[in-house]
Amino acid sequence: MRRWWLVARLAVLICGLAACEPEVTPLPVNITPVVSATPDPATAAPSAIRYVFARNTAGHVADLDLIAEGAVVNLLPSSLPAADQIDADLGMQYDVLVAFGDLPGGQRSPVDYRIVLVIDPMQSPLNDPGVADVIRASLDARFVADAIPGAEVEPHTPADLTDSRVRLANAGWPDGFDVAVGAAAAPGALELAAQLEVLSIGGRVESLRPDEALTALQTGQIQMAIVALTSPEARAAWVEAVGADALTDLYSLPISYRAMPELQITFTPMGWPLASR
Repeated sequence: MRRWWLVARLAVLICGLAACEPEVTPLPVNITPVVSATPDPATAAPSAIRYVFARNTAGHVADLDLIAEGAVVNLLPSSLPAADQIDADLGMQYDVLVAFGDLPGGQRSPVDYRIVLVIDPMQSPLNDPGVADVIRASLDARFVADAIPGAEVEPHTPADLTDSRVRLANAGWPDGFDVAVGAAAAPGALELAAQLEVLSIGGRVESLRPDEALTALQTGQIQMAIVALTSPEARAAWVEAVGADALTDLYSLPISYRAMPELQITFTPMGWPLASR
């Protein structure tokens, strides 16, 4: 009887403790709002510089990869706009406008962009000085001055066509021959090679980078090159390889540009404006 009394007493005690335990009040949930940070203009990444190149530069910008590293590059869809349109588009449509020839209100690159004919004196039939002379005398680069304002063409009077054909026949080539021509960043190269067709000289033109053209000539891949040379060092490399007599200056082209005033302009090895903020 006493044991049942102890059990009942213990049950009452446990129930009392449970009834006296305070109710747990849930803690308030404190959610910290996420605040979107406003970009600091002083630390924000600068936008890419927008380049537009005139159509007369297409395929001739050897340093394009270097320029495109920090820029968006496009080609003008048509010919150069008038001066007032350039003024309106600069800063709105593009940050830098580049062209061969003089631009209204533009500046010229300080680099002399010179187009040079190189005839390999070691490969037949161009190793015949008479044949090489016929080719040099037959080329007429005056069309470049008409197409590109500011171009400077070396003084030259093209040889008489009949006389040139007679000279080729006397050299053993009455029916002409074919020749591989390397064009390295040289506007006008296709037109010059086409001029040889009247002498029955087929000029197969291969587009090359300036740093590829010399190797192509030395390995016999091409027999002639029409190449842009922009430094004394570049010219010296060709002279060392083929001799000074193998080089004939044809014309030089100004590279001109318009750029937003806040841009800093330096120049690539080939003379193209390289803009930075």
